[in-house]
Amino acid sequence: MWRSLRLVGLALVSALFSAPVLFAGPPDEAVAAEAIELPKPVKVLTIKAQTIIGEVIEETDDRLVVFDLMAGEEAVLDWDEVAAVDRTYSDAEAVLRVGLDMYVAWRVGRLPRPPSVG
Repeated sequence: MWRSLRLVGLALVSALFSAPVLFAGPPDEAVAAEAIELPKPVKVLTIKAQTIIGEVIEETDDRLVVFDLMAGEEAVLDWDEVAAVDRTYSDAEAVLRVGLDMYVAWRVGRLPRPPSVG
């Protein structure tokens, strides 16, 4: 039973967060929907065999700053500490690694605020 609930949760997360978010504005105005791209999860492997699942906050020639979903804080890494960065890491893989609750909290926190009405 728990396995089927987990699969339903993964399907729900994929459906909700893999497509761009659309805001059309108030219904009485003719406003074109604006697509907003949400950040994708990444998997960072360090030379110390540490795995960080999160979102790239900043990337420069010297360092990589990643919001670590499991720790709930930013990880600042020099490039010589990074073994690999997987930018094709899927939503489903991230949910399995960090948990549905942590992943959904991060995704909802990254949604843009809807336009105010009135």
